[in-house]
Amino acid sequence: MAGGALTLAVAVACAAGIAAGIEALAGPDYFRWPYVPLAAWPLWPLLLVAMAPIAAAVARDRGDALGQLGLALGALAIGTVALAARAEGPAWTRAIWILEDPQIHGYLGTARALCDDPGWLRDFAAHSAAQSVHVRVHPPGLVASYCGLRALAGDGPAVAPTAYVSLASLAALAPPLAYRLGRALGLSDRASLLGAACLALSPAAAVFCPSFDAVWPTWACALYLAAHHGMRGRLGAATGAGALLWVGSVSSYVLAGVGVPLAVLVAWAARERGWRAVGTGALVALGALLGLSGVAWLAGYDPVAVLAQALENQGENTARYFPTRHWPTTIGWDLWDFGRGLTWPLLVPALWAAYRATRDGSARWLVAFGFALPLLAALSGIWTTETVRTWMFMLPGALLVVGAELARWPRPAQLVALASTALVSGAVLQHELFVWS
Repeated sequence: MAGGALTLAVAVACAAGIAAGIEALAGPDYFRWPYVPLAAWPLWPLLLVAMAPIAAAVARDRGDALGQLGLALGALAIGTVALAARAEGPAWTRAIWILEDPQIHGYLGTARALCDDPGWLRDFAAHSAAQSVHVRVHPPGLVASYCGLRALAGDGPAVAPTAYVSLASLAALAPPLAYRLGRALGLSDRASLLGAACLALSPAAAVFCPSFDAVWPTWACALYLAAHHGMRGRLGAATGAGALLWVGSVSSYVLAGVGVPLAVLVAWAARERGWRAVGTGALVALGALLGLSGVAWLAGYDPVAVLAQALENQGENTARYFPTRHWPTTIGWDLWDFGRGLTWPLLVPALWAAYRATRDGSARWLVAFGFALPLLAALSGIWTTETVRTWMFMLPGALLVVGAELARWPRPAQLVALASTALVSGAVLQHELFVWS
């Protein structure tokens, strides 16, 4: 129970610190999440109701279809409460405002400006410098998704609500997919369920709902699942992994980081099955990735020109928004802010898991899968942006490590850890003002 007691102590300290507005929790001078507290009523009662399906799934101790549905509904409800808490009307009106705003989101406005031009994809590099802060540093895939949505729904008032429902629903699929990923990687039902519940309780996706950032944990889980099965003889899954990699490559350059956990999965599978068996699936995935990239190139997309322009645009963004952000002073903040999405109390079981991996070789693969990428990203300082937002796709692997560790703890300690997570997550949602809160 010692781990549970320490987790609770960390949770109480962090929740009290957030409520008091302690500056150290907000971040360094070059980037702070400001404190703009909300009234506890009716936020906390609504949050408890939203979290109830997650609690029920854990209490049932089964990751069946009903339990996975509870995880998804809980995650969706928490995001809806977070929206409603800072809305002047119904939650969807705030969601539509976020998606329509040219600076907060930007992709819908860019689609309206560019997509009626048949040559917009060919000329995207030339157009990107004049676009909003997010659009100008990304490949055109997210804009293209809105072009497709406009083609289906028209350019009337239905576009933004449809986008909201789509993004929020996709984000809510991350916890059940994380559960399935845990089971595929050999974790017990309890460990997978605990890891998925921790992901559902994380404040990260809720505070950035609706957004593509909140969807990337779902994408990452689907990619890892497809890669895992593809390296074990299921060539359809391998093709799907290649297709998902292509989606990431045309959507966000940050998502290239999945190469690290994918490399761990490949080495892990090769140790079990041999490199020849793994290589077949990897070649199929590579073929799908290259094939789709070729189709995009034939359609006019020039990835080299777009990347070069995005790097130039990112340099301008960094000079404007983060002029005092310098490596290596960023290392501690990046890890601390990633812990915000992880929820800080879960750093206790995470550190226990890392310590256990030094003594238990069987645990090392999972720990490397979950934590190699955030550690390398922090130590390299490669991504100069709001960490908890853009690193969200790293959460599923890290929280599966946490779930595996929590499954070793006594049941009361597990419940204390989940309650601590819920406490800090709620405190974050109540007090911290994020980019578009």
